[in-house]
Amino acid sequence: MWLLVLEIGLIAAAWKRGWKGWALLPLAIQLSGIFLARVVIDAAGWPQPAAGVVGTVGDVLLIGALVIMVAKPRRPAEPPQVMDQPVEKIQEGWDTSYDD
Repeated sequence: MWLLVLEIGLIAAAWKRGWKGWALLPLAIQLSGIFLARVVIDAAGWPQPAAGVVGTVGDVLLIGALVIMVAKPRRPAEPPQVMDQPVEKIQEGWDTSYDD
């Protein structure tokens, strides 16, 4: 239970550090990975403690990813640098002699 509280807190912190919806991606990957692992474990007939180990490893990996996201805030997107000159300077060189 305390891992769930820690994960929710880390998701909220990553959200505030600029990751927004991306902060939910590690949780979605973890839940789908654990679901698939449980299906394989049940289909193979392995004992239930193996499923607990898979869940614990998934939680540790999720917390690690969220800690990295909290520690390294997302950079804001930079405006694209398409040209070094103002548009007016570029338009001066256009050939407009082909008017219809």
